[in-house]
Amino acid sequence: MSKEKQILKEKIKYKIATDPKWTEKAILALFNYQTSYEQNIEDTVEHNCVGFNAPDARRLTYYAKWIRSGKHLDGWHLSKAQTMIKKYAGQLVEIAEQNNPEKLAKVKTITIETQGNLFQ
Repeated sequence: MSKEKQILKEKIKYKIATDPKWTEKAILALFNYQTSYEQNIEDTVEHNCVGFNAPDARRLTYYAKWIRSGKHLDGWHLSKAQTMIKKYAGQLVEIAEQNNPEKLAKVKTITIETQGNLFQ
């Protein structure tokens, strides 16, 4: 992983830990990479290195469906989700790059210009 992507990965982890909206968006982004079958059975059966891993699939799928219904995570569930979802930061960088490479390039430029300071 390049230095820029590593910096973005750390920024994503920070935002997930501090902003519930980022946590919810991250859950939904990863949920969208689960197959339809996996979404329905609330488990991971495809070993395709995208979406949730098997131990997290049931709970994170439940959270994704909760969020999709218009509700928000809070309290213990938000804290649990933040802890679980941070480990997917590298995958989220890759998803961002696939979905909008121009925007990711701009973020990389801004990150480099701020010398990698994630808290500016």
